[in-house]
Amino acid sequence: MRRRHLRVSAPLAVLVAVSMLATPPVAAAPQNLCDGPFCASVEITTFDAGAPTQPTTAAGQPVNLNLHVTDTSSTVATDPARWLAEVIVRPGTSSAKTMAVADPASLPLGSYLAGSSATAASCAPGLDGSGYATSCPAGYGTGHVQLTPIIPGSPTIAPFSFGVQSVTTGLNGVVAANLSIWIPGTTLLFPITATTPITFNPATANAGPKLELSVKLDLQPPPYGSSPASLNDLTLTLNGLVSEAATGPVSPAVPFLRHTLVCTDVTSSVQVNARGTQSVLAPVTQTINGCPTAPQLTSVAPVPGQPLAVTFAATPPVAAVPGRTASIEWVFGDGAKALTGATTTHTYPTSNAVLALATVVDSAGVRSTTVQVRIAGSRLRVKQAAGNRITGELADQDTGQGVAGQQVDAYACPSRNAPLSQCKPLGTGVTRTSGSYRIRIPEVTKKVTVVVAYAGTASKSATQPARFGAQRSLTVLPQPDITLKVSEKRVHPGATVRLSGKVTPGKKGKTVRLQGFIRGAWRSIGKATVSQQGTYAASYVVRVPKQPKVKVRAFLPGTAATFEATSPVKVIRIQR
Repeated sequence: MRRRHLRVSAPLAVLVAVSMLATPPVAAAPQNLCDGPFCASVEITTFDAGAPTQPTTAAGQPVNLNLHVTDTSSTVATDPARWLAEVIVRPGTSSAKTMAVADPASLPLGSYLAGSSATAASCAPGLDGSGYATSCPAGYGTGHVQLTPIIPGSPTIAPFSFGVQSVTTGLNGVVAANLSIWIPGTTLLFPITATTPITFNPATANAGPKLELSVKLDLQPPPYGSSPASLNDLTLTLNGLVSEAATGPVSPAVPFLRHTLVCTDVTSSVQVNARGTQSVLAPVTQTINGCPTAPQLTSVAPVPGQPLAVTFAATPPVAAVPGRTASIEWVFGDGAKALTGATTTHTYPTSNAVLALATVVDSAGVRSTTVQVRIAGSRLRVKQAAGNRITGELADQDTGQGVAGQQVDAYACPSRNAPLSQCKPLGTGVTRTSGSYRIRIPEVTKKVTVVVAYAGTASKSATQPARFGAQRSLTVLPQPDITLKVSEKRVHPGATVRLSGKVTPGKKGKTVRLQGFIRGAWRSIGKATVSQQGTYAASYVVRVPKQPKVKVRAFLPGTAATFEATSPVKVIRIQR
């Protein structure tokens, strides 16, 4: 984690404020400007914004926000007038990702920070006060106290140590740090308890939220009366009160909820009031550490035979902090999401185009940047063009544009809803530039259910969309064979020509329609009935003005049991 320190002397406060506001902090360590007796140091530690809202004992556990306040004056121990008075933190001054302060009024009443009641109860000074640093998860530090005896006498200044047992929320959002204080030589059996307020100012339309921490308080150590004390060295963790906020104008965050991705630098500001004399405002850049690497997609592929099912695969996710584990959060784009390992399969309700999201999330809640996964929809059209030929078109469902170079397969299936594993392959076609395709299948002798399937398109890149598969079923009918003969191939206008043929298998009583290609279209020139032997015959009077020839054919309409059939075309030439 990166830290920024701010040390200023009171006479230089105004000059430093102007220069630091105008020039962003750089990576190099700042100069130590603390060359006089009035000296203060404030440090805001980078927080891992993906931290859970309650501390745990897990390895590498991050903190949410850590303030470190130190009075560096060499005369602080002998002059209470120089004790540090107030620290102000203004999160959320960046127009990018920001920190936000959860409205304490919306937090639950009581202790919410120390991890648990057991952890808070364990915040103890030890034999000499040094145990606070290791036993108090909410914070700890040292200070000085001016002791005035009840019996009139000279006041003395003594050092003390303290631990922050918990941070509590009271009515109307009043927040206070609850302290356990140990004054060597004075606190004999039990620590002294005290509180110091944390004032919260919510965000407005023109300013981000603000925290003010008072580090002056009054103690009542026996055998003394009320004595002023200063928390000259303070580390305070505000976990759950300060979190990340949405992009853009900041607003109080919902407590205990994370809102946005966190793997980015955050800019905040720290304002220091050194013993009530001067204020310095300076930007502080915080680098979010411990962020896992964004998912590396290996494949986004439709499941064969299941057009609405898609398998997402990525390299196994790895947490950036030792001791944590990582998973991938797949947000599928249809309202569902899953937290899994490197692979997952999801079935969509429809084949509409969707935008899925993949994010690595570790066991502490820290999130990587998100990878977008686009899945396009497919529209498949199909029809029986002949007894042994199926044609159709594959197009994008949204744009209607044909999808070229894709394989389309035909299967004979026991039913329309049968899985392809129960079907027999019949043939394959590849779509042309226009998206049209043609599949030649074996002739059928009885009607059969055929499923035409497009398996979809897999993708290995977030920049190239995958594509849903598609299936359409149709009933393929057997096609009769019909022949055609003409009695005369050369005739004069007005001559009569006999048209005859045979239908196999025989279709007794069916009507054969005879057609001639006249004036650019196939037009009816007669009809005939199929006999018991499957034959038919009819006469045609040739009346085709201004045409040197006429094409004729026989057409048998389709039925519920058979596909339509057309005879080979014959030509009758007309002599003038």
